[in-house]
Amino acid sequence: MKNRRKWRAWIKAIDENIYMPIRRFTPIYREYISILENNPKIREPFNFHEWILYNHSQTLLLTLRKISDNDKRVYSVKRLLGSIYDKHKSLNLHSYMHGSKKFHRDNIFNYWTSICGDSEYIPKGILQDDMNAISELTAKACKAVNEKVAHIARTGKNRLFDYESVYADLKSTLQIFQKYSILLKCPVDDSLKAVIPYDWQAIFRYRWIQP
Repeated sequence: MKNRRKWRAWIKAIDENIYMPIRRFTPIYREYISILENNPKIREPFNFHEWILYNHSQTLLLTLRKISDNDKRVYSVKRLLGSIYDKHKSLNLHSYMHGSKKFHRDNIFNYWTSICGDSEYIPKGILQDDMNAISELTAKACKAVNEKVAHIARTGKNRLFDYESVYADLKSTLQIFQKYSILLKCPVDDSLKAVIPYDWQAIFRYRWIQP
């Protein structure tokens, strides 16, 4: 029980501090790019747009770095999986089924078996595979952050990252994270796009520089 409570707290912290900013920023960024593409007159000079693109790209790469951070002082998806790996018997079918409504039990049981088969506990092999997947999905971003963001490496080339491929990697890490959030009965949103509850474009309808 103690381990599961701790993991649920971690899930909430990871979702709120790592994935939620991306959910909020992604719709704004995509709409901003659409505005830029549809308005040739605002493209030059490009310095302001370059600043936005630069900071957004760093945010995405840093997010991937946070997901795979293995420092004992932080929350991360990789640390969460490592902690479950060490105490894997705490994540078991009994705890997963406990308290479930009768009319949900078949679906809940089927979800467990789709991941764990007939095992009573979450298999260590599955956890290891998911930790390896997190490492692979974040490896290039981590290297880029260490070489060009957190430090300035004396050697090596600047890496170019396709935005869509970075989003795809983030989405893949989220799918792994969400799987454990469901098994721990603390489900998170599986989307990287949040609904913005206000008109963020309103700032563009005012004169920025007064005559």
